[in-house]
Amino acid sequence: MEDILNKLGWALLVAFGIMVVIIAVILYQNNFTTQPKIKISAFYFIISVVFLLSGIYFRKLSRKV
Repeated sequence: MEDILNKLGWALLVAFGIMVVIIAVILYQNNFTTQPKIKISAFYFIISVVFLLSGIYFRKLSRKV
């Protein structure tokens, strides 16, 4: 059980990192290129924060089990 929670926590933290990279690429394209602007909805930010907090929670929970 401890191993599964630990892996789930790491997977969520990796997903958070991927979301941050996607947001950074979109912001870079919007500010420094001549391509059409891409709107970033609040959904991306909310999901990335949920991934971060869930990953931290599951990592801490795996240590308690």
